[in-house]
Amino acid sequence: MVLLLAGCAGPLTLVRKGNFEKALKITNKRLEKGNIRVKNINAFIYSFNGLHERDSIRAHTSFEQRSWMAAHHYFKKIIDRHSDCTEAITHIAQYDRSAELHLIDVDSLLLEAGRQSAIFYYEKASPHIAAAADGEISAARRAYELMDTVLYYHPDFPGGQMLSSRLFDQAATGILIKSYSVGLDIAEQQELLSELLAPKSYPQQLDWTIYFLEDSIPTDIDAILEIELQDLDAGRNSESTSTCSRSETICLGTVTKKVWSKKDSAYIQVEEPVYEDVSVQVTTYERSKRGSFSVHCTLLDSTAQKSLLDFKLTASASWSNTFSKYTGDRRAIGGFCCPAIGSNSSFPSDLSMLKRAARQMGRGLPGEIDTRIAEVR
Repeated sequence: MVLLLAGCAGPLTLVRKGNFEKALKITNKRLEKGNIRVKNINAFIYSFNGLHERDSIRAHTSFEQRSWMAAHHYFKKIIDRHSDCTEAITHIAQYDRSAELHLIDVDSLLLEAGRQSAIFYYEKASPHIAAAADGEISAARRAYELMDTVLYYHPDFPGGQMLSSRLFDQAATGILIKSYSVGLDIAEQQELLSELLAPKSYPQQLDWTIYFLEDSIPTDIDAILEIELQDLDAGRNSESTSTCSRSETICLGTVTKKVWSKKDSAYIQVEEPVYEDVSVQVTTYERSKRGSFSVHCTLLDSTAQKSLLDFKLTASASWSNTFSKYTGDRRAIGGFCCPAIGSNSSFPSDLSMLKRAARQMGRGLPGEIDTRIAEVR
């Protein structure tokens, strides 16, 4: 192997320098693509074995010392590495070199390290679970986080999934959004609210708060958020124009004429330019429109229907269109008299502007509401 390392470059040089991770990454990719060269196989085997042996020593040492999380980490690295290199290992088998790979079976050891790690974190969670049962929300949240770790190490931990689900219900705050609008008929109201609330994006969770719409109500609702759309204003169709004119003398070409030459005492042919005066008038149209409305929010306790918080948000959107028309000869266009780049677009409808404002606000509505609620918690 020493002679082999001395005579090769690339991945084998990385192996010689002890950079097994990079050497394995390169050779694994090459073998997956079918680049089955001897030097790639050699570098793969050497780096794969080096990493496996290193992690195996660390894993077994940690296991013997009952450092369960560290043992789990290294056993999992061994299994994941084997999985990531499956295709390359298959190629190596086709060249009858599988025996050179140090394949290690650590499945049972990984499960045991995971089981012991899960027990460790469950014991840490136990006092928080007890406090959560007495209604302490902060304890329920800490217990849920610890149970999440328990299930990471041992997905089949007895009763773990059910307990985790119950803790989440205790830890999370469920808010039902009820919406209304003023000044629109039913069809327009539904269109506008659909843009604002985007039903497909709900339920939506932000930290420990979950927002629901009326058609996706969970078992427990802690508060109701009534939002009412008011002050709907689609603005007016605004249009302004500006006009510029420009004249230009352009050369159309040349004509051939015969003229008397005193020097030559004869008629000679000369080329004379032909000019034409042209002019143009450019009218530029600038159109704009705005749409806005206010969102009045009231947070109510779901049981007592008592108001907990009132606040107002504002949604707005703008539209603009600039284009030009000209009369005359476009060859005179230039300088400070140029048409705007753009095409003539019709003014959007009032409802379209309100929907645009609702769509823009809807993208960040739960986050904005969550910020306001957090200010008074």
